[in-house]
Amino acid sequence: KTLKEALEYRIKQSEASDGSSSSSPPKAPKLVETVRTDKDVNKIIYGPLTLASSPGHSMEIWCDTDGNDGKMEMAKTGDGNDNGVCVVLGAGNQSFLSIIDTFHCIFSQRYPVILKHHPLRPYCEAPVRLLLEPLIKRGYLQQIPDCGVEATQTHILGNPLIQHVHVTGAWTTAQAIEKTLAKARPSLQPSEIHSMVTTELGGVGPF
Repeated sequence: KTLKEALEYRIKQSEASDGSSSSSPPKAPKLVETVRTDKDVNKIIYGPLTLASSPGHSMEIWCDTDGNDGKMEMAKTGDGNDNGVCVVLGAGNQSFLSIIDTFHCIFSQRYPVILKHHPLRPYCEAPVRLLLEPLIKRGYLQQIPDCGVEATQTHILGNPLIQHVHVTGAWTTAQAIEKTLAKARPSLQPSEIHSMVTTELGGVGPF
């Protein structure tokens, strides 16, 4: 079986076990069933949720209130989204990181994504194409192979449609990306260029 077929099989099994179907409305995640507002710290707190994989442990998510009193809303989308395009420069150490970064940029940051796989992991293109087919079909994701440093700088990072870059790599790589963006957009201030780049360097998560 292909990975896609295996995933479809597991989804059907899950629907059969809980009595749900693809036509029924999605259930709210258990994490958001319990929500409270702590006015002393001006935070909305979701949870706690027991972690099945870690008996005896639970988790909470603390969020800024932003005046919404704990009401959760989906981010607005539409054809008028002018966020530009995000480039995800895939990690070389763990293949799953590229998928996590892609999900974050699409669903949280509302960017369509160009995913360039690390030169050590060209084989990731095929399984990612199967796993993320719904996003690819809808135009939210496009994969490209590694084309070398010079071509990446000129044809990808130098494109004015690129509004955000995420990279997993060395600090010198992040600096080189900022220099390339600054050269392609001389009208932008250094602080604006700096805000266009998120990095995961040595375990320091950007999100």
